[in-house]
This record gives sequence, structure tokens and C-alpha cells, in this order.
Amino acid sequence: MEIKTSSSSSVEEGRREKSDINISVGGTEYYVFEVKPTGKVLKIEDIYPEIQSSSILGTIINLLDKSLENIRLAKQELEQGNEVYSDVYVLEFQGFLDELFCNREVGDGFGMVINSLLSLFENLDGSFLNSNQLTNIIRTLQVLRVKPFLTEPEAIELTQYLEDTGIEIEPKGFKNLVDFLTDEELR
Repeated sequence: MEIKTSSSSSVEEGRREKSDINISVGGTEYYVFEVKPTGKVLKIEDIYPEIQSSSILGTIINLLDKSLENIRLAKQELEQGNEVYSDVYVLEFQGFLDELFCNREVGDGFGMVINSLLSLFENLDGSFLNSNQLTNIIRTLQVLRVKPFLTEPEAIELTQYLEDTGIEIEPKGFKNLVDFLTDEELR
């Protein structure tokens, strides 16, 4: 997966300030950027009014929005030196992950990424996330929000991007299982 970031900010049509981040997944490039509204900003609900909170897609979009807000607040608290408050937002995000996992029927790729995020937290063993890990989680959630219907190869690339933070995203015991299944003595 190719990750390009630029730290420059610009004002586009005098309406919003943005800082571009490009993420290439499965050969498709996504432009993910932080937007600071200075005027009216269209929401996905304005563009697709048929998305209802009772639909699976509407539920996922709503949960991803809440998740992004929590992880952004967690990163903000961490940058201010408040690890405990940061962790409170992360714990609330983990609750949203459980709900997102319940909606994994959207697609295998979506389920793979959510499962990887769940395993990421299991493997932390109570440790705090660092700023780089929070940033990668934010970018991953932004890609999911733009494209919840990921293919398997795209999901694998996105989970590998998460692994770049230096934490394990496979379920606990997965390496033992792989070692057992690849053991030459069993063949």
C-alpha cells in the first residue's frame, strides 16, 4: 500500500481548509483529508438522502462517524499529555467496533478490517496507543467511510497499513496456529 501525505493546508473556494492525505488501496487512490468547515459543508446524508439510520449502510456510516470523532479526540488528548482521557475515548471507540463487527455482512473486506481493529486492541494488552497508531486508525476509518464495500485484496492492503504501526493485528494465537500448520514434521 502506498501512503503519501502532505502537510500543506489550503483554502479551497474560500469555503474550507484542508490537509491532503492520499492512500492507495488495491490500485485505487483515495484522497482522505481533514476538513475544517468555514462554511456550509455537504454531508453524505445530503448527497444520499435514502440512507436511513435503520439501513445497514446508514448504521455503518453513523458508527464510523462516531468512531472517527472518538479517535480524533483520543489523539487530541494524547497530544496534550492526557493518556488516561485519551484511553477513555479509545474505550468508547472499542464499543463502536463491536457494533461495526455486528454489521460485517456488508462485505468480507469490511469485516476483515473491523476484525483486524478488534484484534489490534486485544493484542495491546492494556497498553496505550501512540499518536502514530491513532493516526493510522483515523486514516483506516476514513477509507472505510468512503468505501465500506472493500474487496478482499483492498482489505488486506488496509490491514497491512494498520500493521505498519508496529502492533499485531492477527488474533492471539494465530502465529502458533500458522507454525503448527507449516511444521515440516506434520507432512
